[in-house]
Amino acid sequence: ITSPHRAERRRRGRVVELTRQITLDEVTGLPNARSFEMLLASALRRSARTSCPFALMRVEIDGLARLLDELDMSDAHRLVDIHAARLTQRLRPSDQVCRVDGDTFMVIAEDLGDVQDAAGVAYRLLSTVVEPIEIVGRRIRLPMTIGVVVADGASAGHDLIGAASSTLQDALRDGQGGFRIIDVRSGLAA
Repeated sequence: ITSPHRAERRRRGRVVELTRQITLDEVTGLPNARSFEMLLASALRRSARTSCPFALMRVEIDGLARLLDELDMSDAHRLVDIHAARLTQRLRPSDQVCRVDGDTFMVIAEDLGDVQDAAGVAYRLLSTVVEPIEIVGRRIRLPMTIGVVVADGASAGHDLIGAASSTLQDALRDGQGGFRIIDVRSGLAA
């Protein structure tokens, strides 16, 4: 291989690595907040094209932020990574989990039939926190609360993000460990 070809391969490798660094969460390897915006835009386009609804879910692991402050860095990273892996394992391969903040994940579940399908996804996600996680000799069980927005391609991404946050706050007012759903296609709470 000639020198220009090697240089081009190295350049491509650097571009791939840089892209990975800016689009993936360094702890979990999941898409980060920057990737989430692109994935949401893609879900909106697909929904507009196929007329299939999708759900946007704001998932908060209650008490995780406080616990991350108490643990050393490696144990904190391991705890977040275990939670992320559990979330991913309970979803279909077509669903996306993104870590957008320390204790907050966003889930995009596409190709849903109705609001009940979105509720099924939320129940599967809630099942991830039933089994405790053992970290530094402690059995940790943290509740999870979810705000679910069922939408279609006619929605605006920033409106859906706001609606998911508001729905999460409504769910938290009901108490930790549950979820609330709103269907913005009809404007009625589900």
